[in-house]
Amino acid sequence: MIKLKSNMFRPLYKYRANDKYLIDLITKSELYFSSPIDFNDPFDSNLEILNAVGKEEIIEHYRKTVKPSDDFFSNILEKSLNDKSVFEIINSTLKKEFYKWVNEAAICSLSKTSHDLLMWGHYTNCHKGVCLGFDPSLLETSLGTIYDVKYTKPVPKINIYDNPTDAVIEFFCAKSNHWKYEKEVRIIQGKVGPYKFPKEALVKIVFGVKCDDKEKVKIMELVYNSGYQNVDFFQSFTDKKYFRLLGQKIRLIDNKIDNYKK
Repeated sequence: MIKLKSNMFRPLYKYRANDKYLIDLITKSELYFSSPIDFNDPFDSNLEILNAVGKEEIIEHYRKTVKPSDDFFSNILEKSLNDKSVFEIINSTLKKEFYKWVNEAAICSLSKTSHDLLMWGHYTNCHKGVCLGFDPSLLETSLGTIYDVKYTKPVPKINIYDNPTDAVIEFFCAKSNHWKYEKEVRIIQGKVGPYKFPKEALVKIVFGVKCDDKEKVKIMELVYNSGYQNVDFFQSFTDKKYFRLLGQKIRLIDNKIDNYKK
């Protein structure tokens, strides 16, 4: 199981464009869980499932769960399993049920970093949006276990029989090395839709380099008016020496941005 191993005191981040979905996130205190079917990586949550179970595994599992006096039935089971069609039916049924659950599942993706240039470009309307920081311990308490995404070059093959729970997590949390820069973590739920988080969980908002000052004021006022009390605001800006982003803490005074460093 690849549960989040990072420091649980460091925020986890959600990159967002400045749109109605950002407004809903703030005003309703909701994070949206999406179907992996809609993700932008064709390999994402689309891995090969191995034949779930073989003859020996079925017999061994049966013998572990029945009384010793039931050897008669074990022998009957062993003989019936010589029919190849029995395996096909069992494996087909297991895979069908697994994929049914997969198709109904939903994921919320976050990142361990708030200053990745590519993610700012991809997910915030070219640096015009924001990056929201959340307290991971409060998210985990309210939304469920947070799992690290495992980046790999070979495509994993999933065995759902040995440990179904671990198989589900690996299925949803394995991605190509090409995406490693995202430093992604995921929360898994059983249904697509918005899920409430406690207001205390939102602890930080970073504005993009190209975010307009009027939009910053609007978002900061929206945060205050929505009842958040422990959110720090930061402005991203480009480093003069290296291709990287830096941040400066800012505040709102008389409807104006204060301590904005360029």
